[in-house]
Amino acid sequence: MVSLLDILMEPFMIRAILGIVFSGLATLPVIFSNFKGLGYMPAEVSHAALAGAAVGIFLGSVLNIGIDPLIFALAFNLLTTLLIARAGEGAETERAGVVLGSILALSVAIYAFIKGLGSSEMAARIDGFLVSDLLLLTWNDIALLAFISIATLFSILLFRKEFTYIVFDPEGAAQLGLNVRFYTYFLFSLIAASGAVVARTMGALLVHAAIMPPAAIAALLTKRLDRMLLASFVIALAFGLAGLLISAVINLPSSGTIGLLSSLAYVVLLFFKSKQT
Repeated sequence: MVSLLDILMEPFMIRAILGIVFSGLATLPVIFSNFKGLGYMPAEVSHAALAGAAVGIFLGSVLNIGIDPLIFALAFNLLTTLLIARAGEGAETERAGVVLGSILALSVAIYAFIKGLGSSEMAARIDGFLVSDLLLLTWNDIALLAFISIATLFSILLFRKEFTYIVFDPEGAAQLGLNVRFYTYFLFSLIAASGAVVARTMGALLVHAAIMPPAAIAALLTKRLDRMLLASFVIALAFGLAGLLISAVINLPSSGTIGLLSSLAYVVLLFFKSKQT
């Protein structure tokens, strides 16, 4: 009889666990986007990742070359978040939502259009970014996800003070001599990278459930930024590993189980918090 330990030592399970770790790191920029009043953005731009992946898969199929769709997903995410950052500068913050909605509509249209152009096999690959499966990650996926996630982690650790200044008091940060535009665009780029990571590991539809509840739960548990960042990662990691184990034991979809656990936990915690006030 195969034991749970034997299952966990399988290469596909090791890759899935690494994918969960990288998804946990992707929650860190969400903390700052929450403070900036754009907590929805990391999840919403995942639709841009879906369009980018569709373009990458389509070009790879037409040109008959190996193209990693994650690269195109990241590029589309970066373009989307930088446009939102530009629209939200100064007193035009309300324009950010309009720009985001317009880009998301275009992204979904690109996804649907390209999906209809190719074969059923290509359509299936594109839909793999819609609801992805941790158990299908390859070592090439892991290498690219590791690079993006570790770069995001080091950026947060090195510039967390600057990011804190620009999200809480951009005018004061400018008076202190910080380049507010640079750090804003830099932060938005990290948000884009995080959205691409989770879109690859969990799927574009589950980005909301994968990275927003852990960040929201961390914000309910502590008000100190450093603790909040650590708590968000630990919570995402705990739900990810628990969901993976449950799905392995009773044969459930891994990504959906993880998203369900984290979302239910946030709803329950929010309910009990509201009862205490």
